[in-house]
Amino acid sequence: SQIRLLGNHESDWSQRALKAREADPNFQSTIEGKIRMPDGTSQTMTGNLMTSDMAEKSFVSFDKWLELQEQVYTSSEKRLEMAQKNMDRLEQDNPDTSSNVRSTFSSGGTLLAYINADGTVAMSNLGPKHGESMTHTAMERKIYDIVANADKQNLAGKNRVDYLEREIGKALSQRFKDLNTESYNDASAPSKRAFGNRWYTNFDIDQHYNDAMSEAKASYAEARAWHDQWQNNMNEMNRFLLSLQEAA
Repeated sequence: SQIRLLGNHESDWSQRALKAREADPNFQSTIEGKIRMPDGTSQTMTGNLMTSDMAEKSFVSFDKWLELQEQVYTSSEKRLEMAQKNMDRLEQDNPDTSSNVRSTFSSGGTLLAYINADGTVAMSNLGPKHGESMTHTAMERKIYDIVANADKQNLAGKNRVDYLEREIGKALSQRFKDLNTESYNDASAPSKRAFGNRWYTNFDIDQHYNDAMSEAKASYAEARAWHDQWQNNMNEMNRFLLSLQEAA
């Protein structure tokens, strides 16, 4: 087609120009220059000029070039989609939504561990004390074993939560005589804000959420600008190609 011929013509013209330059007896494929270093000394630097052989290897066919443009545009669409999903997820996962906590274990007003609705377990204030070299304490390892046993039994849903609450409660009560266990369901589970304010008083959940949302919005704005630029590029290219077809 006329379009493909145009692309091939540009490639052939560039190679002919380079070959004509190389035909000059005074042509040198390398150039040298001196640059001054920060310490005042000079160093000679050598650079390579583009040759016809190098150009031939670097040029791609016009069809391949069009394919690359389409790939970049598709990539910009995926990036924009991911940025939008991340922002939507944060909006739906704000501090006023449910924490999905099903059980908490505390002692003396200090949170020790909690179980989520999906059957995952988080521990707090059970790790090694400052200065201790161990990776995990005996209590942490005991709770890890309880979780591993639940996995082996393929426990899921309420059965898993009930098992974990019972067994973790037994383990913790051996060390913490004043252990307090609280259970929740869908209706009674505290919000993320309420859970954070009760157990993590030094953590500003609203500031954390606002920072995350600001980053998500900035990422979306960058993705949108990149996508729109490529959309404009594709539109310009389509108009150009159509003009060539009409002129043919």
